[in-house]
Amino acid sequence: MHVICCLQQDIEEQMLDKYKLTAHRHIQWLADSTGRNTNAVNDSFVNSEGRACRNTIQGRTSVTDDRGYTCERAFLMSNGCCEVGTQSLRFSCVWCDLYTGCCSHYEQCVSCCLKPEQKNILLKMIESTSGHRLRQILSATDQFELCMLKCRTSSNVRAHESVHSENKYKSEKMKYCYKQEPNRPFSR
Repeated sequence: MHVICCLQQDIEEQMLDKYKLTAHRHIQWLADSTGRNTNAVNDSFVNSEGRACRNTIQGRTSVTDDRGYTCERAFLMSNGCCEVGTQSLRFSCVWCDLYTGCCSHYEQCVSCCLKPEQKNILLKMIESTSGHRLRQILSATDQFELCMLKCRTSSNVRAHESVHSENKYKSEKMKYCYKQEPNRPFSR
């Protein structure tokens, strides 16, 4: 019985490793949606009319939509998209430390993580993940789901990201992280 259990675990680990190697193909990346020129914005993608957006929902005062826009709830349209204009920021990393990939607000973490140029950082993060966490990460179908998952759960992963000990963040200010922790201590 023990041999069968271990054999099943080995097969599952092999399958996860296989999916890890092909993550760049089964996850819809924002860079692929907006075109290859990540500095240019595809108007049909940004135009929210006739399109419903998913958003981070949980923010009390602000949300980030699946196009990378962060706005105050007052500027969230009925279709779930942030109103594009002076009251919303796209791919904002204002409250983030780009070196660590950690941010002070969940919505900012998701927005910064959605920058098309983050694709390679996210792929490296997937490559260095294993076990249950890899299973969770590979359940994401697009960059928005991946960023929401990563920013939401990174503050609970003890040894690798933003948590210093079991119940204490490494940094009380920067507790939402979208990439693996670099080899340097966090500020307190």
